[in-house]
Amino acid sequence: MEKMKNLVLSLVHLVCDETMPDWFADTLSEKSFFTRISSDDFKHFIYEINNNIVGFVAIKNDEHIYHLFVDKAYQGRGIAKALWQHTKSQSSYSQFSVNSSIFAVNVYKSFGFQEIGEIQNYNGLVYQQMQYGK
Repeated sequence: MEKMKNLVLSLVHLVCDETMPDWFADTLSEKSFFTRISSDDFKHFIYEINNNIVGFVAIKNDEHIYHLFVDKAYQGRGIAKALWQHTKSQSSYSQFSVNSSIFAVNVYKSFGFQEIGEIQNYNGLVYQQMQYGK
């Protein structure tokens, strides 16, 4: 859990417009990670290279990408795509949603997601709603 948390914290500047909002920081606490990992509502898949976690995805209710992060040093190597492909293969759904960081919109588009509506700013968290499969 600590490695996944540190990975997210290293990339959080790509998600927040200025400083990380307290409410978002709470979702990155060790307790929050443990709660999600223990929950039947979430599935987590990790990507390791040489026993190091370099990427992971968390999916909620088999249809919403809650987190998808790849270590900056490993971006552009197909890791996010591999995590996405695995997520799709493990889900009983054919439609998915994500609240994408602005930085990741083109990545999700390359997976076949489409933008829905305008860019949102929810208490300092800037994102684009996207949908796959409709």
